[in-house]
Amino acid sequence: MFKPLTDYDFRIYSDDKTSHITFTLEEYVHYRLPCLSCTIEILDNKYKGWNTSVWFTLEDLLSFIIGLEDLERTRQGKLSLNAMSPEDFNITFENYNKKGNIVAYYSISNIKYNAEINLRNILTGGFQVDSEFFSKVLSDFKQFTSVTELEEDITFK
Repeated sequence: MFKPLTDYDFRIYSDDKTSHITFTLEEYVHYRLPCLSCTIEILDNKYKGWNTSVWFTLEDLLSFIIGLEDLERTRQGKLSLNAMSPEDFNITFENYNKKGNIVAYYSISNIKYNAEINLRNILTGGFQVDSEFFSKVLSDFKQFTSVTELEEDITFK
């Protein structure tokens, strides 16, 4: 059972519940470039990937939410969200048939630092999102960005 650490955390589930993407809010920066940081963990069947410091600009998130509203309403098209460093994380929602079913494609990476070399691990994949709960994905992203209503820099760690 998913237990969020903050009121803003959420999880996107696959239609068969064997895969999910978890967003855990870490930090919100209000006063400079409004942006937020989160830990993202992906479990796709038995494959797992994570990054503990994925940053998104507030502008990109709000634009993404507008696109999600359109995708949820029409069930047509393709929509992507990239982290400020796109190699850290990106997610794309796309309808894949005339019924309006949605698939989520993702890519996440993290870097392991050694004394002489940096190694980047990358997990890419996708899964079908439960169509009945796609509106929950939209409301979860809205709740995630509602941290901006606090209008101050906050660390959630």
